[in-house]
Amino acid sequence: MPAIQATVQSCPFIDSIFDAAIAWGIMFHLNPEDQIRAIANISRVLKPGAPFLFTSGDEDCFHGKVSTMNGVEFRHFSYSIDTYERVLRDHGFTLANVHADSGNNTYYLAKKADSPF
Repeated sequence: MPAIQATVQSCPFIDSIFDAAIAWGIMFHLNPEDQIRAIANISRVLKPGAPFLFTSGDEDCFHGKVSTMNGVEFRHFSYSIDTYERVLRDHGFTLANVHADSGNNTYYLAKKADSPF
């Protein structure tokens, strides 16, 4: 199986090629503008009706919070649930479900709109 390495913000794949997309533990590492680019590209490469599952925060955090994991400092960003719902809708998705676990992780399940044809 060939492998392609690229950033999601400049996704090299053709339109409507994938049946689903998962962005687990990735979105909150992207600044807010790059998250929107990522969602737009994921929408572009998904087939109509395809699911998109991702994890992120659940509050608007545009300037990045600093956290430390295993001695490494990093910034994380997020949108509120309402803002993710709007951004997803702007890019052809319906937010189907949101789940928060006891470890402060938030899971989003969106569905790409069905084809109008």
